[in-house]
Amino acid sequence: MLEWKRFVTHEYDEYQRNQIDVIRQHVHARQFITTNFMGFFDGYDHYILSEPLTFASWDDYVGSGHIDFYQNGLTHDLTRGFKRSNFWVIETQPGAVNWHSVNNFLNKGEVRAMAWQAIAHGSDEVGYWQWRSALNGQEEYHGTLVGADGTPVPLYEEISQIGREFSATQDAFRGTTPVSEVALLQSYDSHWAVQFQKHTQKYDERGVLRSYYAGLRKLAQSVDVVSPYAPLTQYKLVVAPSLNVVPKDLADHLLEYVRNGGHLVLGPRAAMKDENNGLLPQRQPGYLMDALVVALSNITRWKRTSRFLGHGVLARRRSGGTVKNLGF
Repeated sequence: MLEWKRFVTHEYDEYQRNQIDVIRQHVHARQFITTNFMGFFDGYDHYILSEPLTFASWDDYVGSGHIDFYQNGLTHDLTRGFKRSNFWVIETQPGAVNWHSVNNFLNKGEVRAMAWQAIAHGSDEVGYWQWRSALNGQEEYHGTLVGADGTPVPLYEEISQIGREFSATQDAFRGTTPVSEVALLQSYDSHWAVQFQKHTQKYDERGVLRSYYAGLRKLAQSVDVVSPYAPLTQYKLVVAPSLNVVPKDLADHLLEYVRNGGHLVLGPRAAMKDENNGLLPQRQPGYLMDALVVALSNITRWKRTSRFLGHGVLARRRSGGTVKNLGF
């Protein structure tokens, strides 16, 4: 199953690289090339598709209801983590959309708050879709800055205020990027593996990621969301909420971080699978067992909602950091 997802990723990557190769032949070397990702869309591995891009970008839409700043911040940090550098928000919801279940309008000031949150999380640009109402097609009723008659809609003034504020403060932000001492590990292989065998239909792997992120953001000003294979030496704390696929090379990478004094927190379903989505012959947590000095003996399900998280186990190495289990 993982090989199919990797094949899809490979096909998207090859298609994108073909376009980039053609573009590069006809543009100046300083010209940037990016594309707009869609947050937690999981059809392919975004870390791989981000490699040939100058920087990553995404489309920031709320849809129905109002902004969840933890979820939105998580997605900003996810996008920044694709290349571990600043990013762009190519499209932001201009008040309302026309493709969700209930297309309500955001509150006054909410669009401005979204813009400044993007900047705070490392975005170098905030754009909007769409400028003027489309006279035909699927998005005729989509939010805009200018109506079908060419005159500004009420949201235009809020966007103008954002532009004035950006212009007045741009020198202070130019060349800056968020610096984090805490990292959250996010893996497409692990996400796909969990989705293939959720074990209970109520298990929400993305919800688990958000819950860890929200808790960390209450304690830290900045959190990086990165691939588990990313360099980890800069972080005092690394948290892996659902790192289900941990082959030997990844385990060695994580253990090196711990031996050098880092602190690693493992969440549910940690280190159960190899790179082929097969169960490891060791008991969970697989290749990390020596560091955690504990093995999982059984897996069960709860029929009713429970606050039980499992017994936390803390193992401290004599000449290194710690690995903590917050409920396998």
